[in-house]
Amino acid sequence: GDGGVVGDVLVTHLATIPAPLAVLGACVTLFAWAPRLAAPVGWALVALTGVVTVFATLLDLPEQVQALSPLYHLADVPVEEFAPAPFLAVTAVAALAVAIGLAGMRRRQIGG
Repeated sequence: GDGGVVGDVLVTHLATIPAPLAVLGACVTLFAWAPRLAAPVGWALVALTGVVTVFATLLDLPEQVQALSPLYHLADVPVEEFAPAPFLAVTAVAALAVAIGLAGMRRRQIGG
């Protein structure tokens, strides 16, 4: 019905993109440098992010545990105002993790 909410929904989703990219970057790094750990640690990161996002306040998790989730650092748009510094920081961590993973892939000479 109301097309006016499309922009708000789009901004809300775009504000959280660095979080899954950071988890994906960690998985790429693990796959390149420690392939046997890639699946269990990758899924543990996904589970941790989900549990922290959904149940942190209910379980009264300490702030140190909540900070392990990349979503913890990003603004909860539209409830909070968009904060560019954490957005760029999590994006930089994701890019760095992917770069380290790609360097590991080159070292392993996969497919070559």
